[in-house]
Amino acid sequence: MIDVIVIGGGPSGAMAAQIAAEQGLSTLLIEKHEVPRIKPCGGEESQKKQLTSLKEQYLKMLSSVKSGDFD
Repeated sequence: MIDVIVIGGGPSGAMAAQIAAEQGLSTLLIEKHEVPRIKPCGGEESQKKQLTSLKEQYLKMLSSVKSGDFD
């Protein structure tokens, strides 16, 4: 059984899939393009900051889901 299906392997989808898998959830990531691919927008440092922020937000959301606290 798959616990989480993530559609899209961009920065957000890849991070969501990685965190879900790290939390022990059976995870399926679906991406239509071959990776890695060239993405001309955004600098490397900017993308790292965005991924850090997304990871923090996802972990907070995952914690809320596990505890049943949906504020």
